[in-house]
Amino acid sequence: MTPAEMKTRLAQTLHRSDLTGQMGNFMSDAMERINRDFHVSLVLPADDQPLPAADLLFYYAALQSAFEYLNDGENAMYAGKRYEQEVSWEGVSNTGKPTDQFAGLPPVIVGV
Repeated sequence: MTPAEMKTRLAQTLHRSDLTGQMGNFMSDAMERINRDFHVSLVLPADDQPLPAADLLFYYAALQSAFEYLNDGENAMYAGKRYEQEVSWEGVSNTGKPTDQFAGLPPVIVGV
């Protein structure tokens, strides 16, 4: 999916045609969140190039940004939860965070 297609999908989901000027901001917010959560430095491509990550990650992150812009807290929370589910399904949740089960020192083997 391209950024232009994603913006169209967001507008259709929001049932809003007056947010065209803000769609780029929602996409930028989604890119920043993906970069932060996955510890990468992806760049938002031109409108006719494919997105550099999973479509649903962009969709839910951008949707959450849009709902926050509209002050719609319940839908923003729902979109945020769906984003977290997508992150989990991508298999990279909690990397590098204190709750990461693989972070920290290696286990000590006693009795060897």
